[in-house]
Amino acid sequence: MSRTLILSAALGAALAAGGATAEAMPRLDLIVDRDDVSVSVFLTVRLDALESALGVSPDLLRAADGMFPIAVFQQTGTADLAETIAAGIGYDIGGAEAEFPAMSMMVHPEERRLPFVSPIDGWIAISVCGTEGAEGLIADRDVRLYAGYTAYPVDGTASLEIVLPNAEPLAVTLRDHRMGEPLEVREMVVDAAQPLALPGGVRAASVGAGLGNAARWGGILTLLALSVGLLAGAAGARRRRRAA
Repeated sequence: MSRTLILSAALGAALAAGGATAEAMPRLDLIVDRDDVSVSVFLTVRLDALESALGVSPDLLRAADGMFPIAVFQQTGTADLAETIAAGIGYDIGGAEAEFPAMSMMVHPEERRLPFVSPIDGWIAISVCGTEGAEGLIADRDVRLYAGYTAYPVDGTASLEIVLPNAEPLAVTLRDHRMGEPLEVREMVVDAAQPLALPGGVRAASVGAGLGNAARWGGILTLLALSVGLLAGAAGARRRRRAA
């Protein structure tokens, strides 16, 4: 049975009271998923908020001529860019500094914004890029970035602390999960250097954890296989159009 989704009433009331201010702030969404031996973090941010949220200029993602080469993100690995984008984020697991290597990064048009609620949403967003035909000079406000990171092997039952590199107040939605099961949703305004702390001590039953891992990784592998097929199909279609 899924655990009850907990929404912090105090934080919600604070945001409601200052809604106009929060709406005007740059925004970052985070999904955290923990099991006994790993922690995964997915993030999404609109490009016009990238520098405010993570201290990185969106120009990093543009070609020298200022064009936004979406096709490049469809066809090549983006782990190196994802590492650069998240270089300013600090992580602490169980009181010790932790590293979260990048898995992948994708970009999607804001007008086709993907669901971003569960870990499987995060996997889809960083695996499948549905931006065919959108290459070109696109305003930063029209492009959304999705990236994923994972720490393994670690004690996924320990406390987790995330410190973002934002230099100004940032509106953050944080969704915490255990083996894909929702634990908590937080809507908050995060000041510079303010840590986001998630408690430890949550452990799934051994049988349930094993089944959950199998199902989760089965789904991930299926998504990755689908991604390869979609990208190969898109590349083939482009080659046929050029040859025609």
